[in-house]
Amino acid sequence: MVFSKFTQPKWQHQDPNVRSVAIEDLNDLTVLNQIAQQDEEASIRQTAVAKIEDLSLLKTIARQDEDDKVRVAAEQRFREVLCGKNQPPVPLAERLARLNQMIQ
Repeated sequence: MVFSKFTQPKWQHQDPNVRSVAIEDLNDLTVLNQIAQQDEEASIRQTAVAKIEDLSLLKTIARQDEDDKVRVAAEQRFREVLCGKNQPPVPLAERLARLNQMIQ
């Protein structure tokens, strides 16, 4: 349909610059997780990683992404979330529980 390109979310746009801007305003964690793992553009995955708080997902991306910059960004974000540097921070009990799950 001709109008489908006007009705699709901006984070699904063909232009990576448009997707990047849209991700900055995106708060849907499910969509962010999907973008961080599956977008074809490394820069877009990196932008999504910067908003993720799921420690296990960040660790997975840090180990498995094909792009060095995305892996480094995921590892850095992992440390930020774990240390409570994001605002507002993930509660300590939740961070410890997630970390404990990863270790087991």
